[in-house]
Amino acid sequence: MEPMSELVLLIRLLVAGVLSAVLGWERETAHKPAGLRTHMLVGVASSLFTVLGELAVTDYPAEGGLHSDPIRVIRQSQ
Repeated sequence: MEPMSELVLLIRLLVAGVLSAVLGWERETAHKPAGLRTHMLVGVASSLFTVLGELAVTDYPAEGGLHSDPIRVIRQSQ
């Protein structure tokens, strides 16, 4: 795989921010807790964590024929 460019990384984080902002705005207009800022923070942070896990696996592959899986990065944080 080729390395992820900064533009692709920025677009992914931007899309996560916009989608989570829409969700937070809907909750804020319904006067529910955890509104716009909270949802944007959680959405962008989780997207960044996932992208960094993917970058760690693709940029630094395991040696010796081992298989690396970016989903395991997310799973191990629970």
